[in-house]
Amino acid sequence: MNTSDAGSCADGSVSRKRRSASSHSCGRWRVDTESLTEDILDDVGLSLMDDSSGLPTPPDSQNGATPALKPAAAPGPAVDPYSVMDDGYVPEGFLVYKRRRTGSFRLHDPFCRQSDEIILKIFGFLSKSMLVRCARVCRRWRQLAFDETLWRRMDAAGRTIPAGGLGRLVQRGVRLLRLTRAEVSAPIFAADTSPGFSAKLMFLDLSMAVVPSEGIEQLLAACRSLQKLSLERCDVTDRACAAIGANRGLTALNLALATGLTDVGLGSILANCTRLSELNLGWTDLSGAALSKLAATAPLSLTKLNLTGCKDELTDAHVQQLLRRIGSRLRVLDLSDATAIGAGSFDAMMEHLPAVESLGLSRCYNIPAVNCVQLGRLQTLRTMEMYNCFNESGVETLRRALPQLQINTRPFSEVARPTVGIRRTSIWERSVRD
Repeated sequence: MNTSDAGSCADGSVSRKRRSASSHSCGRWRVDTESLTEDILDDVGLSLMDDSSGLPTPPDSQNGATPALKPAAAPGPAVDPYSVMDDGYVPEGFLVYKRRRTGSFRLHDPFCRQSDEIILKIFGFLSKSMLVRCARVCRRWRQLAFDETLWRRMDAAGRTIPAGGLGRLVQRGVRLLRLTRAEVSAPIFAADTSPGFSAKLMFLDLSMAVVPSEGIEQLLAACRSLQKLSLERCDVTDRACAAIGANRGLTALNLALATGLTDVGLGSILANCTRLSELNLGWTDLSGAALSKLAATAPLSLTKLNLTGCKDELTDAHVQQLLRRIGSRLRVLDLSDATAIGAGSFDAMMEHLPAVESLGLSRCYNIPAVNCVQLGRLQTLRTMEMYNCFNESGVETLRRALPQLQINTRPFSEVARPTVGIRRTSIWERSVRD
């Protein structure tokens, strides 16, 4: 064998050793990509990174030693060889994995693909309590859940409403609100409510609700568009009456059994609410001054009036002055329990009530019973209430004498009352539930 052949054999041996060492060195990092399929990676949420990103290749290694070690500057204590490895060094065959980014939940939410109009239509089938829960999902849902088109009608009868709760409800744009027998705490509006806030309420029923007088004042002071209002059995102050008078479009007002009503408060209502067609002042303990104010300034638009329970305060002079002013338009008049009126009031009714359809004279003991038969001459009269004025045989005699009239069929007045009979889901014939 010549020297050239020997040299070539030696070079080949060294070359094989290098490849063997390199293969052994990289074997620690190599992964069997044939068995590691994409399906397996998908199951664990991983994906294979593209290896064409220009990562540096390992430098040459010699005799199986650890590749690309930086030489130590001077002899010293033992140093971890990996601490001096070149920056960015990645062994050959080393596979880098990254966790696959899952799509955002919002992208898979079917509501995100729907328009606001469609979502509002869907929300329209939900109850008010469910709408409040939906408002907690996200900002968009909160904006849609509190849209005023979903809150135009509200039935909160019998509920207990904490301080500031009624104000938040009104700020959502409620038009029809029923609060019968509800317990409402003051203050009505939260401290952050803008001073110039104006409610959009049009129909408000507070009948027999437990509300402090200052709460009623705060609520009514924010109302300018009321058309029908019921404050039955509530405390009505002069400030509340002034706030009622600010609603110049008011057409029906029920103050039956209300307390605190004075001639000043009643005057504020009568002077400003010139469109009133129904007024119920039954059992409000009106003084003589208040009755005189009513007789002199009653709105000419009144067609239904209830003055029951005035007892000794209502006199023939009041009735005569009142009927001369508005009698020609009255269709319903109830003067029950006015024990002081007599023949003078009866004559005024016969003269100034050409269009009356219903007349209440229960327990008006000073009106002669014989004169009641003459009421049949009122061509438009259809019903008449004469409770406790006659015994049973006397009522039957009166019915035979006046067969065209319905006598003693309505024990309670319906003037301006929001609900009549067993209706509990509507006020003034308008539903409060969607």
